[in-house]
Amino acid sequence: MWTLVITTVLPKIKNFLFSKNGALVSMGVTLVMLVWFVSILFGTIKEQKFENNRISNNFINAEFKMDSIVLENHKILYSVNKLNVTNDELKQTNSLLVDDVKQLKIKLKNVSAITKIEYKYIYVQDSTDTIPIEKKSDSVYLVEFKNQWIYMTQRISLIDNKSSLKIDKIKITITDSLLIVNETLYKRKMIFWRKPIGGKIHVTGENPYLHVNKIQTYEIIKPGKTK
Repeated sequence: MWTLVITTVLPKIKNFLFSKNGALVSMGVTLVMLVWFVSILFGTIKEQKFENNRISNNFINAEFKMDSIVLENHKILYSVNKLNVTNDELKQTNSLLVDDVKQLKIKLKNVSAITKIEYKYIYVQDSTDTIPIEKKSDSVYLVEFKNQWIYMTQRISLIDNKSSLKIDKIKITITDSLLIVNETLYKRKMIFWRKPIGGKIHVTGENPYLHVNKIQTYEIIKPGKTK
């Protein structure tokens, strides 16, 4: 059987390959393989370039240096660049943040982005603010302060024959509305084409007493994902 194949079929294949049609088919197969190889090579170069840029940007922005500007409405806008990390990198660099996510009963593999904001409210009384004190009894006074953003009440009691003060039942209510905006940063390659190169987060609040101390923000990169 194999002798028949060798003596009859192979010569026909040989004649076809060396014929005009056979040459065209061979050229077509070679061209397809060449395109396939170039596409794989281009994808590998693109992925490596993305990885190099990602590592470089993470190194530059690792300390989460925060910018702040005063807007026309007197609000303060806080901005910081994002880090693009894998799950493993996040575990190595910020295990405390990973623990915070675990406490929420959320699987890290399902997380696409994480932002943690450390902030506080600082109120300093000025000459226009008045704090009324209401006398409830001979030894008990109620202090109340209220404006659009802060409401505070506290009770002051005179003890030890009115020689000492006892402050208790303090209640403070702070009103605010935070605005958090995620911005994609681009680098223009051509007139009609721009390439994403990173991300930035912007935070501001309605309450004028808001002070942001630190912003940590991460975008989680899934395996094999490039931009």
